[in-house]
Amino acid sequence: MLNLAWLIPAASLVSFLLIVFVMRRDKEASGWVAIAGVGVGFVLSLLVLQESLAGGQANLNVSWLTLQPGTALPLGMRVDPLAAVMLVVVTSISLMVQVYSRGYMRIPGHDHGPAELDPGYSRFFAFLALFTFSMLGLVLANNLLTISPSCAKSNVPARIQTNRMPTRNPKSPKRVVTNAFLAASAGEGR
Repeated sequence: MLNLAWLIPAASLVSFLLIVFVMRRDKEASGWVAIAGVGVGFVLSLLVLQESLAGGQANLNVSWLTLQPGTALPLGMRVDPLAAVMLVVVTSISLMVQVYSRGYMRIPGHDHGPAELDPGYSRFFAFLALFTFSMLGLVLANNLLTISPSCAKSNVPARIQTNRMPTRNPKSPKRVVTNAFLAASAGEGR
């Protein structure tokens, strides 16, 4: 099972791709697809944790770019007990956030009528799935070459979401985006 740990982030990536390319117009289904993707990842991470706590470890490396014979840049994943615990933490929190977001992204109807879905509902869940994929990539990465794209990917959805979120004060979206960028950059040590 440890050698199949790559399926954990892959489930969120598949849900992102499905939402973006297939289910963008079906808002309700896009939320369920995102939740299903992270739910599958959560179940798999529990299985990986069980095997990892029993003493199992795995290292998976793929040669990404060969510079010269004998020198290659690897992309890799490492699963050990710490990574397995973090897989469970990331997938469980992401699952809770996505289930909560189903209700949060509903606009209450007027006069106690039925609630309608936010116009950015599908996009929101697509970016949540992409963010989960990126965070799981950070957890599983075993070298800097693998960590760097995951770091960049984890910031992109957050910045795009912040840029597109409507605010109560129409004069402040630029300020919100600037503050999010500065906070993320300070966290990265820029």
